[in-house]
Amino acid sequence: HFEGSSIANDGTVPFRSGERISFSYLVSQKHVGEIATMRFLRQGKSQPPFSVQLGSSKLLVPVDSKRQKPGATDLRVPSYAIVGGLVFVALCEPYLRAEYGEDFDGKAPVLLLERWQYGICEEADDQVVVLSQVLAHAINVGYEHLANYLVHSVNGQRVRNLRHLVEMIDGNPERFLQIHLAPHHECVVLEGKALAAATQEILDHHNISQARSNDLVSI
Repeated sequence: HFEGSSIANDGTVPFRSGERISFSYLVSQKHVGEIATMRFLRQGKSQPPFSVQLGSSKLLVPVDSKRQKPGATDLRVPSYAIVGGLVFVALCEPYLRAEYGEDFDGKAPVLLLERWQYGICEEADDQVVVLSQVLAHAINVGYEHLANYLVHSVNGQRVRNLRHLVEMIDGNPERFLQIHLAPHHECVVLEGKALAAATQEILDHHNISQARSNDLVSI
């Protein structure tokens, strides 16, 4: 039961005469911070009702970048990491707008939009990490076409956030670095020992001052 309404096995509650609707409708009638009363069945027995305070979920794709340009109140700066010419960023709404325009919800890849619209953080530091683009170099030949792919894992370990990605790359003990992408299950393979030198050459060629944003430099 939620607020006195019985929830069926299919997750619906009575609505208008002869109609049913998802019980999330009842939740949507409440505001964050309000109290809701619920009652459960456990092993076929009705449990005493109890009250909970409703909160809000943390969006997996934030509406803005949390990093602010020093000395400015209206400019946000992205977190990024460049590894062997691969440019990684944390997905946020301003990034989608910059890439696809104000109507990004009709132009961006479905997988990015799915994370933007429905993604909820399971852990406080969860992020969607995106391979934004590839800066061409001998070390990444064959991967230049990759843009706006989701980063799934590094050497078989799931990526939780951008910082975690950098930590895994820096601590990679293998000869090769394998970065698995979604949605087409592509895998980028880079030679570990050559990464540092190649990355510096790419930075020099493109006049980029550093391979990582300031929040990631200390890793």
